[in-house]
Amino acid sequence: MSGGERQKLATLMALGHRPELLVMDEPASGLDPVARRQFMRTILDIASDTSRAILYSSHIVGDIERTASHIWMMREGELVWRGELDQLKESVVRLQIRAAQTIDPALKLPGLLDLSVFGCTATATLRDWQPSRLAELERLTGADIEVEPLGLEDIFLAVQA
Repeated sequence: MSGGERQKLATLMALGHRPELLVMDEPASGLDPVARRQFMRTILDIASDTSRAILYSSHIVGDIERTASHIWMMREGELVWRGELDQLKESVVRLQIRAAQTIDPALKLPGLLDLSVFGCTATATLRDWQPSRLAELERLTGADIEVEPLGLEDIFLAVQA
């Protein structure tokens, strides 16, 4: 049997006794894209049963974004996020900043994860974002600021930096 077939069999065996908690490490690794999608649909079906929970780790961020309701994100062995996926995606944003004058490369913004300055424009990634802060930041910087939502992969990369 191929690695993917062995993985499917192991998963079926684990599901056979209908556990209340299923813990999986990289459950879709080794599967081709079609098998991975089918497997992740099965995981969603299992997760829809409110009497059961699935805890899995994965580096396939797209699978996590499609299936997970809650996220635990680690960096260098430390837990840096624990909560609902939707809440995470609302709280980390990228700002496109456009000013009439040169932007200070040492610009301090609350919750700053990453900052790239290019003369009168800058890109900043912030955590703990609140939409109510936009007007205040525009006033403080004297710049036009566009807020861009991020996908889970971009958030992961920003948090890991």
